[in-house]
Amino acid sequence: MDGEANGVPSQPALQALAHRICEHIRGQWALSESEVFYRLHANRYIDITIIAPLFEGQMGPEREAKLWDVLFPFSRQELLYLAGCLLLTP
Repeated sequence: MDGEANGVPSQPALQALAHRICEHIRGQWALSESEVFYRLHANRYIDITIIAPLFEGQMGPEREAKLWDVLFPFSRQELLYLAGCLLLTP
């Protein structure tokens, strides 16, 4: 990832990555009227919250499978900074 010093991303680099991930999710699930938010931790990790009707009636593993399919274009190195992802229904 750009903006790393000693393997730790800079705050702007982490924010750019969080923004790219969220925009990608929004683009992939635009038809489902999804809401996607992120929060940066002081320890340089990202939490993402997704509120989407497409999760209704699904259990955790089913919801997670949909998310991993969408995150496929991101490298493992980038996804290491994703600390948590809350998948909710409206």
